Amino acid sequence: MINNDFEKEILNQPNDMRATISFVRDQYKNIKLKGYDLKRLIFVGSGDSYIAPQALFLLISKYFDAHLMVLTPMEVFNYSFGSDDLIVLISFSGESKQLIETQKFLSKTNCETVSITFNSNNSIAKSCNYNFKIPIKSNRLTPHATDYMNTLLAIALFVERTLDKEFLILNKLPLIVNRQIEDSFSSLKKISKKIFRSRNYFFLGSGYSYGSCQYASAKLWEVGGIQSISCKLDEFPHGMHLMANKKDSIFIICNKKNNNNIGDTFKILKKIYNKIFIITNSTKVNQTNRILLKKIDEEWNPFLEAIIIQLICLFVANNNKFDVIKKDGINKNFKKYSEVHNLLVR
Repeated sequence: MINNDFEKEILNQPNDMRATISFVRDQYKNIKLKGYDLKRLIFVGSGDSYIAPQALFLLISKYFDAHLMVLTPMEVFNYSFGSDDLIVLISFSGESKQLIETQKFLSKTNCETVSITFNSNNSIAKSCNYNFKIPIKSNRLTPHATDYMNTLLAIALFVERTLDKEFLILNKLPLIVNRQIEDSFSSLKKISKKIFRSRNYFFLGSGYSYGSCQYASAKLWEVGGIQSISCKLDEFPHGMHLMANKKDSIFIICNKKNNNNIGDTFKILKKIYNKIFIITNSTKVNQTNRILLKKIDEEWNPFLEAIIIQLICLFVANNNKFDVIKKDGINKNFKKYSEVHNLLVR
């Protein structure tokens, strides 16, 4: 059956999460980070590693008084850094060319650096003051389900370790993620049969939800060159809406804090577009096309949103008969695209 590896990777994530939580807590319990007197806490990464801290911005900002920033490696060179800055470098491989250059630049400053990488010897981890290494290695040929989930986890565990305070919710999170998979699997499979021939996919969100929109857009492209666009919800009516038509599918990702106008927004968009869906944690958003997240404190929603997005990618690929490893949906020049990626990133 097509995309078995990708499906197994998605379904096995709760077990991978348990292993990661246990490993990181055990290995790095002696790390002491000065999270209480920081001026700036800065996360640096590219691709999924750039998206993950944006998705978890609500969680991070809840526990740090420091000014928070998320930068790409090249953006780092536009700033100066000092001893009251803590910079978290995220790279699953630990061999990102741009991030290595960034670390060389940072080593000439007085700031401290933390790495989040896969559990192996790698260039970035070797040059940072502190290291968090993730124990689970996924199939790097798939659209990065486990990699992203474990990066989210590693950031949460970094926050936990910096606070020197255990997040009890992390003990339950793998079970909640598993329940989200069980509750959403069949319904998303049905939804995907209605949307798999869509011309474009739009993902609209605000705040941390926009991070999940970026992840969704990136993953659909990786599935098979499927055209997908992420946009901030309140910016969509300022021009981006002219790109969409009735052949497209639109997903709104919202939460309780920004759902006041979602019902009205849905009704207005429904007059123009046929296939609109809402991914939300709010039972007050009472629409037939609602995809409901399991009950959890809002800052942990990105873990559940990621599951919804991954399942949509799986089922859209299956219905289109796209092999996500062979990248069937991308044109014949995919090998050249891959070569360019490797030259610029690895």
